[in-house]
Amino acid sequence: MMDHIWHFGGGEYYFDITERDCIEKITHALEDLKSTSDSFDESENTASDGAARHCEIIGAFFETVFGESATRAICPVGSGAEACSAAYVDFILFVRDEVESLARIRSSLEEKLSEMDK
Repeated sequence: MMDHIWHFGGGEYYFDITERDCIEKITHALEDLKSTSDSFDESENTASDGAARHCEIIGAFFETVFGESATRAICPVGSGAEACSAAYVDFILFVRDEVESLARIRSSLEEKLSEMDK
């Protein structure tokens, strides 16, 4: 069942994959994430610089999707690359589950419509 609420770190964040606004936000966030990640040269930075940049990139992703105040709660400044990555992975898994739920609903409806045609 789709609930459109991502639960993370004690917070609740609305995200509905069937809404145009949410789709546009995540599409834009993923495009920016890819572009920023592709342009980052890890060989020119220390490990701590890379970890900080990693958090900035993920923070920017969440800011595009949920806004600045939610991003501060999801990926607080100084939380570290591991915590930021965990938040990102958790959200992506939530989206995947929502997409799978939508596919099951669609399949069920198609099956019911097919039965009605018989």
